[in-house]
Amino acid sequence: MRTRHRQHLLQIDYSPNSRCLLSCSSDCVQLWRAPQGQPASSPGLMSAQAIRTLELPSSTSLQIAKVNPSWTSVLIVTNEALEVRELGGISSPLVCASDVRPSLLSLRWRRENLQVSAAAFINKGSMIVVSDRGDRLLFLHYHGLQPAKRCTLPWAQPFGHPLSSADSTTQRRVRPACMVTTISECPVSRSAEVRSGE
Repeated sequence: MRTRHRQHLLQIDYSPNSRCLLSCSSDCVQLWRAPQGQPASSPGLMSAQAIRTLELPSSTSLQIAKVNPSWTSVLIVTNEALEVRELGGISSPLVCASDVRPSLLSLRWRRENLQVSAAAFINKGSMIVVSDRGDRLLFLHYHGLQPAKRCTLPWAQPFGHPLSSADSTTQRRVRPACMVTTISECPVSRSAEVRSGE
């Protein structure tokens, strides 16, 4: 398999049901599929060439990629925007130019003015949780990326305590800012679990 990735891979996802593989780097997203007629007894065997390639502009860098649990789309986070791109036709023949279905990796929805450090699908893929600026969580509806709820995290407000009574008016020790690095859905409660790093 020869790829178009010029940078190291950030994410690889494989779907046993559709027998497709998605590979993502900061500069490129590629979709691979098992060869036609390949027996199901050979899982993971991919065609030598990708069926779709999305090369990002030089000014854009992919940072996070998350596949919807149903493999209908992929959530892509770049330094410019949050995007949902099409994967819905991966189990069917390649889309022709005359087909009304959206082509693979085509843009569904896009939301700008976000600084995302972590993202996850929750509620069986019907909602998306992202960390914006590292100090708040945004719950977005999957369809259209419309906001549903915003949750400000405890470290959003600056705080600190004096080093000593002598210099309390001139110098304060400020706790390092936290940053959300991982968001995952708890299997039982279906609520989002947030992990942060300092």
